[in-house]
Amino acid sequence: MVKEVLDLLPLFSTPAISCLPVCMSQYRVFLFLILSVYFLVAFRFYNKYYPSSGMALQSIDKCIDVSIHVSWAKIGREHLLSIGPDVWVRDSRYSIEYQEGPEEEVSHWDLKVRKVALEDEGSYQCQIISTEPLVRTVQLEIVVITIEGKKFVESAQTAYIRCNATEGNRFPHDIDWFKNGDKIDSMTYPNIVITKYRSEMTLTLVSELAITKASAQDSGTYICRSSAQLIASVDVNVLVADKSNVKRGHFSNVMLLLLLLMTMMMVSCFFFFCYGDGVNDGGGGGGGGDDDDDDDDDEVEDDDNDDDSGGDDCEADGVIKIYSNLMTTIKRLVD
Repeated sequence: MVKEVLDLLPLFSTPAISCLPVCMSQYRVFLFLILSVYFLVAFRFYNKYYPSSGMALQSIDKCIDVSIHVSWAKIGREHLLSIGPDVWVRDSRYSIEYQEGPEEEVSHWDLKVRKVALEDEGSYQCQIISTEPLVRTVQLEIVVITIEGKKFVESAQTAYIRCNATEGNRFPHDIDWFKNGDKIDSMTYPNIVITKYRSEMTLTLVSELAITKASAQDSGTYICRSSAQLIASVDVNVLVADKSNVKRGHFSNVMLLLLLLMTMMMVSCFFFFCYGDGVNDGGGGGGGGDDDDDDDDDEVEDDDNDDDSGGDDCEADGVIKIYSNLMTTIKRLVD
């Protein structure tokens, strides 16, 4: 074994050993050049995409604006409401309010709904569409109060006013009533009755106000206010009949009664005068029949027939005229 090692020693002659430091130095120079180029390229790449100035942040923001989209959707609805800053539904009530935040802050993509109604209530989702989609759900609760009732009510009748109040997913605590700014209670307004009940299906508190035997003093502005400080109002006017109209109607009835009495008197007088003359003429003719001859009796009979026919004509014409005048007068009064 020792002999074999001694045989290999000539290979490590002095020239070979003397070249080893030179080769190592050249290798070090080459390695240094490679590392220098690598760090130079890495430094320039870092300055381009991760600089310390604001320019890089703006370029990154621009890249994010292109690659990331924010959309809004309502759960239960088939189509999206918006994608980016654009609204994708034909409803002018929807709009997107975009606010770009300063450095290292979050941008705002707000969905704005104007003139909300009960059908707008529900769950909305904000989706960030990127390599890893992010979703956030927001619950929209609509707080509404409405009032309904007749604005004009006849005197001595009952007026009804209804107020409906909602507060999203819970019942309103209470509803208060006011008249012309004063709170209504049973002591101050004894003729006003207030009832309340709840609707389990719509989570609505309903309050009904009844004004019994309404008078002119009950006219005014009635306001209902929910526990969420929402108010609704309606104006109620009680119509009171004019006393002059009542007197005029009573006077017309009295005049009609007097007219009927006068008509009856005229008819009685008419029959009295017409038949009274005929009876007197007939009695006179009968008294003179004993002294005259047969010719005179014939003349008296002819005269009696003429008087009877004249009485019939008098009766018919008079009755027609009286009833005609009576009907004309009654028609004028009715009109």
